[in-house]
Amino acid sequence: MIYSVRGMGDRMKKTAYIAVIFILLYALTACRRPSENSKSPEVLLQDKDETKYTVGFIAGMGGMGDKSYNDIMFKGLISSRKSLGIDIKYKIPHKPEDHKGFMEELISQGCNVIIAGGGWYSVDPVDNLSLIYPDVLFVLIDDYAKVYRENVCSVTFRQNEGSFLAGLLASRMSRNARIAVIAATDAEVIRDFIAGFKAGAEYADKQTSLFIRYIDHSEEVPDPFQHPESAYRIAEELILEHGVDVLFQVAGGSGTGVFNAARDYGRYAIGVDSDQDYLAQGTILASMMKNMDTAIIMIIKKIAGGSFENRPYMLGLEDKGVSLSPMTYTRDIIPDDVIKELKLAEQKIISGEIQVPSVY
Repeated sequence: MIYSVRGMGDRMKKTAYIAVIFILLYALTACRRPSENSKSPEVLLQDKDETKYTVGFIAGMGGMGDKSYNDIMFKGLISSRKSLGIDIKYKIPHKPEDHKGFMEELISQGCNVIIAGGGWYSVDPVDNLSLIYPDVLFVLIDDYAKVYRENVCSVTFRQNEGSFLAGLLASRMSRNARIAVIAATDAEVIRDFIAGFKAGAEYADKQTSLFIRYIDHSEEVPDPFQHPESAYRIAEELILEHGVDVLFQVAGGSGTGVFNAARDYGRYAIGVDSDQDYLAQGTILASMMKNMDTAIIMIIKKIAGGSFENRPYMLGLEDKGVSLSPMTYTRDIIPDDVIKELKLAEQKIISGEIQVPSVY
């Protein structure tokens, strides 16, 4: 068979033209569609319906508006909602047995992430429900999980490290070496606060006397985290009968009673969990902050980015999980040498030169 050379050339030219057109179209499409792997978790979360999360938050005892533990967690959730586009539903427990029921209720409403903010009250519910609902991710805040199943992680804080600095400050600012801790209840995490606070006070002055009071040991109350009147009475007794002049509150919403008593009697106080200094300006020397908002943002970003790990996270001074507040209203009261001593002690804790005791 004899083929026309001219005809063959025409067909080849047409084929070449078509090939060029396809190559150009592919290149243009590729430019408009960057690789999904190059996107941030935030963009991926907005682009793909299957990466959307509905977060169910169970607050700790004391409820919202405590200006402390629960409010700072909720701040982290609100920030995550704005940056990652997550949906949030929440429940406020009023008694310990509420935690499990509220988790189940939120799961039934479509929550596929549970932020369990109840600390030790949430440990058993998370352990039980994580087995029943393997497709739901459980994040236990402020305590350790019994079992780290594939859908369970926890976030805890080295509150003993931050409390060491608070104890050092309290001892240095006390005029008669008599300081106190007023706590809501005798729980392991609260004992960890006290262990660090005591060590810091003794580091500053071994002659410092430390008084410890638990609200639910002193008075019968339905919720020791929501009883500022009891906290006020305990603080008043410590001031008038024992000469205490610096009081560290570890009592959630009840802590306002400690602040009020310190202000009324011209003594100093130290806040907890969030920056509470504004609540009694000039009276609250500083606050021992647990940066739970930062921790919650970190965990939700990991979930959104597909890097959830079933393990415990522990955050301390080194990774800014705990810290003292900036002392906005008392910087002119606290001597420069005390500020320098606090900074040096922080560095020594981070380096390991100071080993802060812990109950864990």
